[in-house]
Amino acid sequence: MKVLLIFSFSLFNFISFSQTQTIYNQKSFGTTGFIIKQTVTKLNDGNFILACGSESGVSGDKDSPSYGGGDVWIMKISPNQDIIWQKSFGGTGYETPSAVLETPEGDLLIGGTSNSPISGNLTSGNQGGNDYWLIKLKADGEIIWQNNYGGADSDQLEAMSLVSPTKYVVSGTSLSNISGDKTENNYGLSNYWVVMIDSSGTLIWDKTLGGDYIETNTNISFIPQSNTILVIGNSASDISGNKSTAYYGNGDAWLVELDLNGNILNQKAFGGTYSDYLSGITISPQNEIYLIGASDSPISGTKTAELIGGLDLWVFKLDDNLNVMWEGTYGGTESEGNARNILFTNDDQMIHYGSSISGISGHKTESSRGAYDFWMISTDLNGNVNWDKTIGGSQSEGLAYMYEESDNTYHLFGISESGISGNKTVPILGINSFWTLKLSTTLGVDVVDADGFKIYPNPADQVLNMEMPIASKESIQIVDITGKVVSEFEGESTVLNHDIRFLNNGMYHLVFNQNGRKISKKFVVQR
Repeated sequence: MKVLLIFSFSLFNFISFSQTQTIYNQKSFGTTGFIIKQTVTKLNDGNFILACGSESGVSGDKDSPSYGGGDVWIMKISPNQDIIWQKSFGGTGYETPSAVLETPEGDLLIGGTSNSPISGNLTSGNQGGNDYWLIKLKADGEIIWQNNYGGADSDQLEAMSLVSPTKYVVSGTSLSNISGDKTENNYGLSNYWVVMIDSSGTLIWDKTLGGDYIETNTNISFIPQSNTILVIGNSASDISGNKSTAYYGNGDAWLVELDLNGNILNQKAFGGTYSDYLSGITISPQNEIYLIGASDSPISGTKTAELIGGLDLWVFKLDDNLNVMWEGTYGGTESEGNARNILFTNDDQMIHYGSSISGISGHKTESSRGAYDFWMISTDLNGNVNWDKTIGGSQSEGLAYMYEESDNTYHLFGISESGISGNKTVPILGINSFWTLKLSTTLGVDVVDADGFKIYPNPADQVLNMEMPIASKESIQIVDITGKVVSEFEGESTVLNHDIRFLNNGMYHLVFNQNGRKISKKFVVQR
């Protein structure tokens, strides 16, 4: 009887519950030089704007000239990662981008930093040192207007947010006292500097925020439900200037809430005895405020989540008064730096993402591919872990932006220093390159067969080859990730070749129906 039972199990598929991730549609964009300070935004038409600082002239994927030491290089790409158009903007000095917004009328607002005089295609004058630099473009990349904002010293733009169809807030870090566009002195060495502008680029008001030492701004966001503005970053000041919160350690996360006239409504400091900072603000579908950053503090100060390694992803949820409702840390025994943001998915996941150098440890279930890798960790809305994923090559990668393309399918953007290695199947084009890819995750039942069914190549391009142990006139189906049958045919031979040129790039299931059994195999179309 035991022999018969073993034989019977060999004829059927084994069922298991697991989380699987499939990487596909990888692409590199780069030049022969160096890419810095990348930013990405998804447009309402489904396309993407990629922007970075580039020191290169025409080379690699870049067909636009260089104007100086470093220019803003902008590409519009399709969801299939084809370049639609590209442009370069800059003067004889150095320009880098930090943020991109799509305006309600369908134009683009590019925010960055510039130290160039009027030169190249830069037509706005320099105030001194580095200035905030804004360019408004038509949807095809044609310049509508550009402006510099700053004081006599250095001012570096970090983030922007749409407040209304005709108003934007811009934030960064300033070293300038009253001069140029700055109407308030700094309180310390560097402070947050917030600027409100209208849709034509006219400055409405500016506000300096900080204490008597160092503040470094990282992000800003308009909060529709409270009609206020949140400004976040890092502070090393004690109570001083217009900072009314105490100092807990070697740099705290500092959050300031402003009204639409720039008046301070509330502020909070979060941190422990070591270094803590904030980088991302996300509003959940339920209009709740979530923040993400990084921390290497143990439980101390306001920090109630344990330290896992050298630097952890640090996430918390706030109530309407900016009090912490819960907080969590995620990581391995080494470092999870460069925390970027939180993606709320259609199926009520939170995906926290950034970079990691940790091996298998803590919440990390996969080894490091090289140096820093893309790392994302999915949790439920209470912070309980669902899954995590490490993606990278033999050198360093930094995950910068992540968008949901469809249920359980995500589009990732970052910078890579790796050639083909690890998970990376596309070459590097210079010192580093934009690296984009898609990730499909499935949580549910996996069918693992032991019956000799084979499909190849995988990923496939033009033709999918299939081998089956026996021929059958029952149907074979190709099913997309939404469950829709996109192709159906009969398997009258044990070896089949099926033309898949009609399929779009993505992940599919090949379902064999044989003697009442369904045998499912995943494959990816990648061109």
